[in-house]
Amino acid sequence: MKKPEKQCVWIARYGLTAYQLVEGYGPFDSDIATPEGIIHAQSLAERLKGSEEGVEPKRIFASPFIRATHTAHIIARYLGLKVHVEDGIMEWLTPDLVGKEHYTARQPEELNKLYSTVDTKYRSVYGAQRLLMWENEKELFERAHDVINLLVDSAQGESILLCSHAPCAQALALALENVDLDPSKSKIPAWPLGGVTMFVRYLNEDGEYGDWNLEINCCTDHMPGSYRDGEKPWSLPGFENADQ
Repeated sequence: MKKPEKQCVWIARYGLTAYQLVEGYGPFDSDIATPEGIIHAQSLAERLKGSEEGVEPKRIFASPFIRATHTAHIIARYLGLKVHVEDGIMEWLTPDLVGKEHYTARQPEELNKLYSTVDTKYRSVYGAQRLLMWENEKELFERAHDVINLLVDSAQGESILLCSHAPCAQALALALENVDLDPSKSKIPAWPLGGVTMFVRYLNEDGEYGDWNLEINCCTDHMPGSYRDGEKPWSLPGFENADQ
């Protein structure tokens, strides 16, 4: 099979949630808000469909948390795709963000009852057995590095969308930046609601893909109202001193 001339990785954060997460208290698995969060997901879908860059995602991967899977479901319906629930791109596993009890990922069969686009046959490339009970920042970076390389390889040159949370989204982007997983060298800012980032790489004369290039960085131009300016940005501690 001939490889596409370019491959894109889109990374998106969901929009407004029904209940705001208070770190350390919850709620930890809120759905997106009605109607705002749904409108935000539709805005993301419209941005991706027939993208001005000419590369729509051909595969969609989502965190098993409801807010990410619901957002991915809305996008999938616009693009005519399935949602692959991927444990490897779930929320940063810290008590402040997932609760004091170890988070058990929802299974595709359960999520399919809520969102018909969820593919019940898909199994995570980064299975739950590989997840640590609690992660420090470095361990999140390593998880993101491993999973994004597995997903990119499995896509065989097709462009993909990862629908995740701000901490994991930053870590996934860092893994493609070629800065040795050093957030102080990253160009990725605090990630706002509905923000989307895109990396692209091109096929060279030898028939291999080159390095990843950051072309869109936490863009919210597609979002409605005040969200267009970047609402509720969130950043991992290691990125806060980066020269962006």
